[in-house]
Amino acid sequence: MKGVGRGKWYRIGTKPCLEDYPRLAIKDLKEMGIFKKPISGVLTWGEKENPWFSVRFASTLASLSISSKTLGLTEPQFIDIDKTHCNFGGYRMWFICPGCDKRCAFIYSTGHKFLCRECQGLSYRSQRMTATQRRYTKLNKLEKRLFELRGNLRVKPKGMHWRKFAELHKVYLQLSGQL
Repeated sequence: MKGVGRGKWYRIGTKPCLEDYPRLAIKDLKEMGIFKKPISGVLTWGEKENPWFSVRFASTLASLSISSKTLGLTEPQFIDIDKTHCNFGGYRMWFICPGCDKRCAFIYSTGHKFLCRECQGLSYRSQRMTATQRRYTKLNKLEKRLFELRGNLRVKPKGMHWRKFAELHKVYLQLSGQL
């Protein structure tokens, strides 16, 4: 099918990007020891002196309560926590998204509640790029990996095998030829 509005080009950039919003990561909260015992406190995003976003939290062993003036939450939002056992011992913790009841490692706030990426309708920045932008991004990553600056010279990084360098350099030349 051809015509205006039928192709992907017209949809690029329509969804908001998740990198622009504050997120809570279950791994970070677990490392802070929040789920070892009931605890409460404040989480902030941005500089210490001038945070651009903050939430108050209270945790139990099975849930997290979040309230924020920035979000306009007059009543706290409760987020359940789930644990799955790992094959070699221990366990992995997950948020249970209040919107869809799925397990997720990250929850995001776009202004109202903390929900998973899918419930918030967020996309990754790479999903919003055109093919040319993706090539430039890949080329820049390869260039950082391939070349070390020593003085004014770009040389092979110390410790990288020559075979790997040759493979990556070939890809680099192919990409730079396409642009």
